[in-house]
Formats: sequence, C-alpha cells, structure tokens
Amino acid sequence: MQILVNEHAGALLDDRAERLGDDVELVRLTVDGRLLVDGCERTRADVAPEVAFASAHVFTDGSGPEWLALLDGLDSLRWLQSPAAGHLDFYDALLARGVRVTGAHVNAVPIAEYVMGAVLANAQRVGEWADARTERAWRPHQFSEIAGTTWLIVGTGAIGSAVAARARAFGAHVIGARRHPTGTEPVHEMLDPAELHGVRGQSVLGRVDVVVLAAPATPQTIGLVDEAFLAAMKPGSVLVNIARGALVDEGALLASLDRGHLGRAILDVFATEPLPADSPLWEHPGVVLTPHSSAGGTGRHARAAELFLDNLARFRAGQPLPHEFGSSSQPEPQPGAPVATRFSVLDEIETEARRRLDADVWDFIDGGSGDESTLAANRSAFARITFRPRLLTGAPPPETTTSFLGVATATPLLVAPFAGDSLLHADGYRAVIAAAARVGTVAIVPEVTAEPLEVLARADDRAGDRADDRADDRAGAIFQLSLRHPDERLVELLERVADAGFSAVCVTADAPVVGVRRRDRRNRFNGAARLTLGNFPPVDGNAPALAGAGHTREPMSWARLGEVMATTRLPFAVKGVLTAPDARAALDIGAAGVYVSNHGGRQLDGAPATLDRLSEIVDEVGDACEVAFDGGVRSGADAVMALALGARVVLVGRPVAWGLAVAGADGVARVLEILDHELRTTMALLGVADLASLDRSVLQSAPSLGPASTDEGLST
Repeated sequence: MQILVNEHAGALLDDRAERLGDDVELVRLTVDGRLLVDGCERTRADVAPEVAFASAHVFTDGSGPEWLALLDGLDSLRWLQSPAAGHLDFYDALLARGVRVTGAHVNAVPIAEYVMGAVLANAQRVGEWADARTERAWRPHQFSEIAGTTWLIVGTGAIGSAVAARARAFGAHVIGARRHPTGTEPVHEMLDPAELHGVRGQSVLGRVDVVVLAAPATPQTIGLVDEAFLAAMKPGSVLVNIARGALVDEGALLASLDRGHLGRAILDVFATEPLPADSPLWEHPGVVLTPHSSAGGTGRHARAAELFLDNLARFRAGQPLPHEFGSSSQPEPQPGAPVATRFSVLDEIETEARRRLDADVWDFIDGGSGDESTLAANRSAFARITFRPRLLTGAPPPETTTSFLGVATATPLLVAPFAGDSLLHADGYRAVIAAAARVGTVAIVPEVTAEPLEVLARADDRAGDRADDRADDRAGAIFQLSLRHPDERLVELLERVADAGFSAVCVTADAPVVGVRRRDRRNRFNGAARLTLGNFPPVDGNAPALAGAGHTREPMSWARLGEVMATTRLPFAVKGVLTAPDARAALDIGAAGVYVSNHGGRQLDGAPATLDRLSEIVDEVGDACEVAFDGGVRSGADAVMALALGARVVLVGRPVAWGLAVAGADGVARVLEILDHELRTTMALLGVADLASLDRSVLQSAPSLGPASTDEGLST
C-alpha cells in the first residue's frame, strides 16, 4: 500500500514506522514539489497511493497548491486524512468521486488553552504587571475572576467542547450553541444558534461575560456577529473568535468597541488574511490579535500522526472512521429535533443533569436536610403500597382534566415551586412556565426566581403556538409565597401578585428558617450569593433583603397568617401541612387548599413521609377544600397512588429541575410528558376511566409489610 504524505507528515511517520506495517510505502511530497519514494524521485505516473495524510504544515510551508493538485489527479485515492478539523470546499470534489475524507480533531487542546490564556490575561490585566515592573512601581492591583462568570460558546464540537470543559473547571457557567447537539457537550445548558437573534438569544447575550466563536463558516454563521448581536451583548463583555473571520462584521465590531460597549475583542482569525497592514484592528486599544496561531501548540502534530495511525488500522480492517465527512454510518440528528427527545425515562434525564451541573449546584438541588432520612422516606413510602387492578372494566381511555385553586389543567401533574432556576438554565423559570403550558398544566411560581413575578406572570403567554390545545382553558397562574417576611412586605407581595394577574397563592408555612442542609455546608454553598433574586432587588447597593432572612420580626401564627391573607381576594393553599390539626387550622383561616409536603425532605429531617400522612389529612378536610401532594414522586404510578389516596393534584419538583438543567423548556416538557404518559398508562391498566374513579379501592398494602388488604382495598 502506498501512502501519500507531505514532507513533515513523512517525518512524523518515520518516528512511528513500526506501526505502519512492512507493506506500506510512503510517497513524500517535498516542500519544493518533488515526489520521493525511498529517497528516489518519482513522477505522478509512477505512483498510485490509496491513502493520503498531510500535517498542518501543508498550509504554511508553500506546498499546499501542489498537494491539492496531486489529490485532484489521483484516481487511486480511496481515503484522505485531512490536516483540518472542519470541512473544506475542496473535499466536495473528492467525496463526489467516492473518496473517504476524515477530519483531524487534534487542535482542540492548543486552541482551548489559547482561549483560556487570552481571557485570563485580559481578566488579570497582565499588561499592568509589565508596566509596573518597567516603572519599578510597587502597585498591587485587583483583577476579575473567571469563577462565577457566564460564557456562551457558539459551536460546541471538539474545539468548543474543549473550551467549555476548561471554562467550567474554572467555575464558569457555560452555555453552548450548536445546531445538532449530541447531549454529551460539557455545558450547563444548550441553545439553538438560530435563536441567537431572537428573544431568547438576546436575553442570553445580555447575561454572558464571554462569547467564544468556535463554529465553522456556513451560510448560517457568516456575519453572525453583526451590529444587533453586538448591541445585545452585555456591556463590558469579551468576544473571542478562534473560528473563522467571516463570522464577525469587523466594522460593527470596531464601532461597538469605539462606543465602549464591548469590553474587549480577542481575535485570532480575520475576514482577510494576512490582515492588511492598514487595518484599524492592528492599533485599536480594545483589540488583542494574533495571526491565526491559536492552534500553534507543540503537541498537535504528534496527535495528528497518532490519529492517522489509529484511523489507518480501522481503514485496513474495514471499520468506521471517526469524524468522516458525509458518512452514513454516523448520522447526524435530524434538524430541529429537540434535545429532550433523546430521553425515554426520568433516570436518563437525572443522569444527564448530574453530569452537566457543577457538584455544589447538584447537591443544592438533590440534597435534603440533616441525615436526609426524610428525603429517603419520601421514596420508600411508595414501596409500602401496591395496586389492585381490575380487569375488563370497559373503561374508555383515561380522562385526566382537573383544576386546582380555580386553575384548570389537562393533567393532575403540576410543577412544585423550587429555587435555583438561574443556576440551572439561562431561561430560568420562564422556561418552566412555558413548558408546563405546552403540556396543559401549570407551574407554581416561587418567590425566589431570577426574574420578577410581574415578568413571569406573562411567561406562559409566550408559549404561543407551542402550547397544546389542552391548555386552552387554563384560568391563570399560582404564586408561591414564603412567610420569612414582615407583615407589611407580605401584604405588598400579595398586592403585586394580584396586580400581575396571578389567580391564586400557595403559602409555604414550613420554612420559618432554612433547614440544616449538610451538603450545602460541606460545599460552602452560599445561597444568598449564588441565587438571583428578581423579586427582591438590592437596596442602596446592599444585598437583597431576603438574602439573610432567617426569622420574621415576630413569630408567625395561624391567626396572624389569617389576617395577612384576608388582605387579598385571591384563593390560597397552605403548603407544608403534615397533620390533621394543621389541616383544620388552614381551613379555619379560609384556605381553599392544603398542600401536603415536607419541603422535599429539605426542612425538618425526621418528619414523616408525605405519602404516609396524606390519608389522615384527606379524611380531616373531606370536601371542604382541595388537597395537593408532593414528595418523592418519580413516576406516573407514584402519582396515581397519591391521587388514589385522595390528592386532587400531584406536584413534581426535582425531576423538573433536572429537565430544566438538561434542555430548558424542552427538558421540562419532556419530564412532564414522560410522567403524564406513565400516569395515563397506569390508570388504563387499573381499569380506571377518570380521576374521580381513583380511590383507595385500587390500592393495597405491600404483602411483606403486613396482612393483605380487604377486597374493599386499602383501609383508612
């Protein structure tokens, strides 16, 4: 077998000759255009290489035109290992002839290190170090940290992912943008590049500190960074281009820098290369430029040789080749297919969320209080009950429409309020609300969100044509209110909630103080510093007023809560109820609902599992009010058990947070779709036609935990 190589590639393979095989003969193209075989010069007619491999030197040593001409005329060529990662126009002609072409993804390491070095140098203002040394001036100075910043990486292939992994290791929150994401990119959230000039993209650009361009030049990306893109970027932010110069409108870039809007441009590629001597980019103080040298790491050529040898073994064995252009053996995801459709069960979404999130954020979402015994009890309680299905009941497909506090839903599955939306996805709770509307249900909006309640009250309106017909008759939205405020603030919040258009309130009564969350303590997780509190902006430059709240000014009582809630016309439910006396007390102050919850095991460790307390509370309130339930629900079957015990609606928290972290609104919708499908399937298998037919007769105690239930079902 003959292999065509350029001069430098030949030298790399000489050092690895034992891996080539005795039957391989190298045809070397020298820098001066000669063909050599075993040191003897040959003509084109004398050689018939099946394989070609060039190192990146072919782009810089002057042999490029001769190399391309050789490839174009080689009828014997079957496979080309390219020196570049991306597709070059020249490859189209080779592919049309049936030549296989593979990309060389060996520059990710040096380019990623280039990006991090350049951003760090800018953040730490290293130029001041040299100035101070020259002046012999002892001037300590502060610098900006990478930790806590937000990055947007446009193009998360091998190079973009390498940048993302390093930025994430420094403590940055990383957003990726890719047309066909695989789900394996090391980012916290993913954005469709088509959205960059839309409402969502504008919102993301306004929050990111660093934008890195790592996408190929295509009709979709050429001119991507234009005047509108730059105007939407956060003032003082940094733009890094290691992709192609054509992605950036250089005139618009200079104008943004001149206005002082863009903080810095770090450019390694340009629309015209070499960069003309009269280009204003050379001398602009806001520009850091290098001459297309971000891939100039010392190890890239050796990696290219190792990649070629690995691929050569695959080629000779008839195996698929990684990074092959136009390969049917490596199909791309269908354009427009949402990321979340890759997930069929909640476990897959949980695993992906844990992979994406930083460890301390995962623990904040996943953890409970104390020894987490209540957290575990919520799940194990479901194992103490089994179903009693009835056969051939003649029931039609299950009907699941219902309502809670006057809000109509297509399913009894609602979204429980949870904090930390800004840590999980750039769209935060607006994505949760839109996703809930899409599947015909409602998300209870917590008071701790990145955006104010007035904005989120209108969020489901933006679902627009994405909303399912099942959501057409929804009556409104529900707001969650904590009691860690003085009375005057509670009244003020209730007025804001009503004025914003919410139709009901959920009052959380089980959190006068924050529970002992040991995972957060071990991680030194500071919620006051990490959470964005859109409803409680800083006052006179100080931290938001809620940030340090632990106790109210005076102890809360049922009577005092009744007085506060009497100031609003909105119906309300009390969340955190675990006993019949508290359920009765909630009724006595006018509650329209009681919400059976132990805060997901995050408050009082040692509190009972919510499923164990549900029957007592349902029996206490009867038809006097509606009963909501949460705690440990991880399947539609779990939800059916709670509904059969008397809950009107079942709320889900952590799984929705997983979905938000994985794919924003699409991820949340997928979680709800999975649970709703499982709920309907379970009802059908039980022979139940509607929610009203779900009662304790379809349940029984697990045989290993006691005597079998009677024919009437689970006793009270």
